[in-house]
Amino acid sequence: MQLTIKNADEVVGPNPPPLEQYGTRFLAEGDSWFTLGDLNPFKSSNLLFGLDFAQRNVAVNCGYPGKTLRRVVEQLQDLAYDGLLRGNVRRPWDAILLSAGGNDLIAAAQVPPIDEGGQPVAKDSRLLLTPAEAAASGAAGGDPARYISDGGWKKLADYFRKSMEAFVARRDSPQSQSQGRPIFVHTYAKPVVGLGGVVGAPRGWLLPAFEAAGIAEEHRQQVSDRLFERLRDLIIEQATGPTALPNLYVFDTSAVQDLAHDDWANEIHLKISGYRKLGRPFGAYIDKVMGAA
Repeated sequence: MQLTIKNADEVVGPNPPPLEQYGTRFLAEGDSWFTLGDLNPFKSSNLLFGLDFAQRNVAVNCGYPGKTLRRVVEQLQDLAYDGLLRGNVRRPWDAILLSAGGNDLIAAAQVPPIDEGGQPVAKDSRLLLTPAEAAASGAAGGDPARYISDGGWKKLADYFRKSMEAFVARRDSPQSQSQGRPIFVHTYAKPVVGLGGVVGAPRGWLLPAFEAAGIAEEHRQQVSDRLFERLRDLIIEQATGPTALPNLYVFDTSAVQDLAHDDWANEIHLKISGYRKLGRPFGAYIDKVMGAA
């Protein structure tokens, strides 16, 4: 069954809809994969709309386009999420859905080697290296990772880990009525560099970033793939191994092999068809975990 989605404004208003009629009640937070990635109504969708469950479930969605994990964590007084989790309008949630990391990576990739004032930006403060910097690093000529700043990636990874720890700690805070409930996150399908963007970013996000770094066209998709492979590993790391965060579960989109070029609305957002291809197995994964909880 398709997931019923409610806006946060509906639930915090004077006449909130009854949620008790649904099997599982999710609180959803995150970036543009949980909101609309294209203004064209025939293309626009998000991963929440693609989720498919065995029973009738509901999600109260607090995400919005461009939202990064930093904004999620820092908005401690945000009625749209924190208020529903542990604030004045808090209630118990069966599980939390989180889409995070993609916008943070995109934002880090967009930091140019030269700032608007004409001053060089330190390599540790950006994600992409210029061809000259890549050559000077001594990395193998055929390795797309040579264009990725080690210091910049470390800073992004450290920030992501600390932010996820804070997100989980908020779930388990004394004010929360959802302590220990499952948090479900997802990895991201690899974007298609150069496929365009939206009204505010008509050429996309990655293409201008690669152009600013001077990375040749024939290397851009490989570098993008490597960045999102690293992000995938980083997200999975949060739920596995000795440093795993409690009751955090990751759905790995790389297990879905039938995404096609035509399933993309632009560089980083999928069409309805693409989100459905991911949403069906993601919903089944959530059902399996919730059934065992």
